Amino acid sequence: MPRRTTIQKAEHAQKIENRQRNGLRMWLAGVTYREIGAQLKISHEQARRDVKAVFDELTQESRGDLLSMRDLSNARLDMARRAIAGQVMNGDLNAVKTWVKIEERSAKLNGLDAPILIHQKIEAVSEAEEMFDFSRLTEADLNLYIQLQEKMLVPPVRETGAAS
Repeated sequence: MPRRTTIQKAEHAQKIENRQRNGLRMWLAGVTYREIGAQLKISHEQARRDVKAVFDELTQESRGDLLSMRDLSNARLDMARRAIAGQVMNGDLNAVKTWVKIEERSAKLNGLDAPILIHQKIEAVSEAEEMFDFSRLTEADLNLYIQLQEKMLVPPVRETGAAS
């Protein structure tokens, strides 16, 4: 078998790269390795190796981001959105329902539906306390204020007895 020229090697490398990227696109769309192999006229094992090769290349470039299951799922959801976007814009109700399901899944996947914990501190302050700075009172004044507050809280005692 004659040796390949540099141009032939480059063309062969380009052909393999295209096949690998096509395999990855199909895999991201949910196609099985067997189906990828059949469509690309390669074995399912070669399809798996091709997808892995592209993943390895991409993870080198993107520092492993693409390998996470969330990124993979988001990529698939994005592909589904793009596939039905035109139908949604044309008002196809089934496409709109599908779009809503995709959005719900995306929100759940990315934690957008997670409950948000809110911490609140509530302090009860009377109007008198709000309007007056008690730190300026002397101890005697403060005691007098407390006695007056207590008298206001206790209902007055009515005397019963004979009228004069």
